[in-house]
Amino acid sequence: LKSMRFVDYIARSCGVDENDVITVDFRKKIEGNRASNYGLEVTYREGDGISHRHICAKDMWGGSWTNNLFMLPACEYCDDVFSETADIALGDAWLPEYASDWRGTNIAICRKAALAEIMNEGVKSGEISTSSIPVERVIHSQGGALRQRREGLQYRLYLSEKSGLRRPRKRLVPDGSAGTSLYRMLQRQRIRIAAMVHDIFLEQLEEPGLDLFKKRLRFRIFLSNCINEARHLPQSIRYKLKNLLKG
Repeated sequence: LKSMRFVDYIARSCGVDENDVITVDFRKKIEGNRASNYGLEVTYREGDGISHRHICAKDMWGGSWTNNLFMLPACEYCDDVFSETADIALGDAWLPEYASDWRGTNIAICRKAALAEIMNEGVKSGEISTSSIPVERVIHSQGGALRQRREGLQYRLYLSEKSGLRRPRKRLVPDGSAGTSLYRMLQRQRIRIAAMVHDIFLEQLEEPGLDLFKKRLRFRIFLSNCINEARHLPQSIRYKLKNLLKG
């Protein structure tokens, strides 16, 4: 979850005064783009009329979600990925076989027979289209979220315990060695960014644009992005990088 200032940030990123915003579409589908390259659109007052502007998710400075911009502290302790107690859960099908469809595709996990029947009726009437995929593919589609709420959560619980912070009791135990060393570095950077961003943006609200915000966070965002990219390098290069950092 994001704080309300995320809306202000989107507005300014689109070149719109946050005080003129009427509504925000956090998933503006853009024909011709890959499903993951959706837009964030603001509808705003312009003179006597209403206008729309959007920015593609990939063009958002600092990333729209990856660097914890405007994230609420409670989200650091979330361990639920598939809405485990819900009768039905819907999520993004982040899988290569669906990525090219700009309209997006949902993963649906149905846990109640009556709702499954409603979905089947929708298929028969042509209102929706469904296909079955293996459970392993469902898990793979949310790999990043599962990693964040398993290994990542274990490490964040360890950091909270080490710092003496109050935290909820979770089903996972704190673990200072959870995940890879680069992943733990990434967690620390994102925690720092999340802690800094709110106060910095309040200062930015005193001035137009986003220059102050970017200046104050540029190093942290750069470092976070570098670590994240390093995580996806071949293992041999990661090993050399790890030794270099130790040295």
